[in-house]
Formats: sequence, structure tokens, C-alpha cells
Amino acid sequence: MSATLVVDPKKYTRLANRVVVKAIETEDEYDRMVAAVEHLMDKGEDNLSPEESAFLETMAILVQAYEDRYHPLPPVAPNEMLAYLMETSGRTYQDLLPVLGTRGRVSEALGGKRSISQGAGNKTRVGVQGHGRSLHLACRARQRIRTPPLTSRG
Repeated sequence: MSATLVVDPKKYTRLANRVVVKAIETEDEYDRMVAAVEHLMDKGEDNLSPEESAFLETMAILVQAYEDRYHPLPPVAPNEMLAYLMETSGRTYQDLLPVLGTRGRVSEALGGKRSISQGAGNKTRVGVQGHGRSLHLACRARQRIRTPPLTSRG
């Protein structure tokens, strides 16, 4: 979130009454919170009210804290995560051209020979979120199904 949101406390409270907003302590609480996050994400970032955006951010922080504590992920190379996100969201090599600029840069990024800048990573994340996926949910899915790390195709 780049801009400060003006949140109506009454509307926010109505949203917060749908989910128990507290530190997540059990897998059931985690699953309920993730379902609430996914529900809001499915609406699309541009379709959320300021209250929904603020609530989504709060829930995402709680989900991330739980994941970091109880389900830490091993470090994954940026090119492997990019390949995984492309695979799970149905993206292709061509979809990265507007983000990275040239075929050579796309090839280097996917091969691990070029670093992925934060700006490019954010653009890629936005594109993936457009398909109802976020980085932390993709990581969660990858961990739960225990797929082996992707190897570089180069």
C-alpha cells in the first residue's frame, strides 16, 4: 500500500466481526484466516474498499507471522520462485517481456543469471495476484503439496 487509507471505523469493525482477528495459534485458525484473505483477494485489489484493503493487510500480517513461526520455508532462489509462480498462474515467457523488457533479460532471469529487481518483482507479483494468487499463498501451496524445487531451464 503506497497511499494512506482513510478507514471508516464502523465499516472496518463490521468486517472484523466476520473473522476473529488475533494471533493465529492453530491450523484451523490459520485455514479460516487464509480463506478470508483469499476471499478478499478474489475481489481484486482495485475493487476493495479502503476498509477491506486495511483488513486484508492486517490478516496478511497475521498469516505471515504464523507461517514464519510454524511453517518456515527454506530459501528459494528468485528465478525458481518466478518459474513456480509462472507455472501455477498459467503465465508464459511472453508475459514477462513487458516486465523485464527483452527476451535476453527474461532468459537470464529464468536461468538465474540475472537478478530480479524489486520493481520487476513487484510488477510480476501484481500480475500473479490478478489470477488470485499471492506470493505467500503460492509458497504455502508449494509447501503443503511438497513439490520438489524447480530446476533452472537454461
